[in-house]
Amino acid sequence: MKADKMRFPAVFPPCSTGLSPLLVFGRCNGRWDNGGFQRRMKILIVEDDDALRSLLAKELGERGYDTRQSFRGDEAFYIWQHEGPWKLVLSDYRFIPGTKIKDGVQLVTAIHEMNPSQKMAIMTAEPEEAREKLPNALWLLPVLRKPFKVDQLLRVLREPVLPL
Repeated sequence: MKADKMRFPAVFPPCSTGLSPLLVFGRCNGRWDNGGFQRRMKILIVEDDDALRSLLAKELGERGYDTRQSFRGDEAFYIWQHEGPWKLVLSDYRFIPGTKIKDGVQLVTAIHEMNPSQKMAIMTAEPEEAREKLPNALWLLPVLRKPFKVDQLLRVLREPVLPL
């Protein structure tokens, strides 16, 4: 059969969220509504605590966001580069260090150098320490003190991206 005559299905059965998805690389990343197909906004969560990372992914997924998770700095930076665009990068201040990216400050700094308009936030139990290590260009970056409520994170998602 010639390539111009081949037909490929665009829509597959509902994914685990119960929504009709368009699958890209085997991932549910959208939904159908009255206006047609709507892409879900993606959030990259970088956290070495499995329970917290899973909880955040579950809570955000229930609110219509598609999440990708990592617990290492180098892996997170690779995911950010290759699977974007991202609505938000939410990084722990301390996670399992990689060979290049050792902590959350290094991660957000590396991302900022490549894309200054990327919305990001850091979560930590020591916000003062994290804030002191941020470069001047990122000093206004949101820092969420652990433990925080999901509503605080949702507020960060609603805030416009300000030029840094």
